[in-house]
Amino acid sequence: MGCSASRASNPIDAALIAALIEARKNRQSHGLTFNELLLKFPKMAAGFKKVRKYFNMLDLNGDHVIDMREFTTQAHKIGLDMKPEDLKNVFDAADIDHSMEIDVFEFVLVFVVIHLLSPERAVALPEEIQTTLEIVEDAFCCFDASADGYLEKEEVQNALCTATTPGRATKALSDKLFAQLDFDGSGGISFKEFLIGLEKMVMEEYEDPDEVCSCSCCC
Repeated sequence: MGCSASRASNPIDAALIAALIEARKNRQSHGLTFNELLLKFPKMAAGFKKVRKYFNMLDLNGDHVIDMREFTTQAHKIGLDMKPEDLKNVFDAADIDHSMEIDVFEFVLVFVVIHLLSPERAVALPEEIQTTLEIVEDAFCCFDASADGYLEKEEVQNALCTATTPGRATKALSDKLFAQLDFDGSGGISFKEFLIGLEKMVMEEYEDPDEVCSCSCCC
């Protein structure tokens, strides 16, 4: 694959990749399978639900998306007291589908920026959100054996591999999972894609029955 820097679409994306690569280098190697990650879904659900409460706080008109005006005028409510141009970069980093709006799933990426790039703000995040982001970061860094900030097909297959799963079944499952997570079809899963993909899986399982998402991303 190409170098990590060439995949970054804005300064914050490049900084996130660099932070993940550095985090991977500083971690002691430990084994983790996707099945073990599944066991942590309940804890992750608590964090994602907390993120949604903040989303509703910033979604002033209740249309289930946050536009640039809503974000730049309300970002201080989640601790982002930044210059307008910096807020725009955060917004662009979270707007993964380039729709000029942040939907309920993309919004978690705003907290990723805080978690990875702003330690002084990260300490003020609710414990549930910190725990969720730490779980996803640990899993991604563990699965990213090449430490390039992206997951390749072989790395996803290795994460799914268990002693009781036949190789052919593992490959078929990993190919399906890879296709689901590689939103932009680049051939590599970014941390942002990995996080949003996990968020959709977790909330599909643990979303409250009366919580209805009307955004097109989950249809």
